[in-house]
Amino acid sequence: MEIVKPEFSRPVRIHDLDDNERIEEITATEEERAALARRFSLVALDRLSATVRLHRRDDGRAVQVNGRFLADLAQTCVVTLEPIPVHVEDSFSVLFMRDMPNEGDDLDAEGHEGEEIEPLTGDVIDVGEIVAQSLYLSLDPYPRRSGAQYVAKGEDGADRPGDRAFSVLAHWRERR
Repeated sequence: MEIVKPEFSRPVRIHDLDDNERIEEITATEEERAALARRFSLVALDRLSATVRLHRRDDGRAVQVNGRFLADLAQTCVVTLEPIPVHVEDSFSVLFMRDMPNEGDDLDAEGHEGEEIEPLTGDVIDVGEIVAQSLYLSLDPYPRRSGAQYVAKGEDGADRPGDRAFSVLAHWRERR
């Protein structure tokens, strides 16, 4: 099994955390942004920075990671295939736990209702990878330039604006 190193890696050792909150300010380098752009099929990733807060809790059994990131990037319009500039600002919250609750356990009883919970294995949390994954989850899966409209072609080759993408294939079903 090949282990792939994350493009934007900022490991934090859990044993280096004390009982106070630790704040990490991180910014992706040009090479890291280029690698993330390839990974996420972006036209460009011009900026990615984040403020990440880590706090040990539950007698060291868990680490709370909260953060806020911002990114300037370009995605490809699904209609025109032109680059669309996008500014993203979002936040995330993940609780890493050594002893994961079993499926079906009442998480509210442990005070973790509604939190994203991940297993805590080893002694390192990669806050850069958390930011990268959070960025990916905040991207529009079908980016569309404002005003862009799909124009279908009829059998005669004429534009048929407003038609749904597969309506031009409807006549094939009727031939069967």
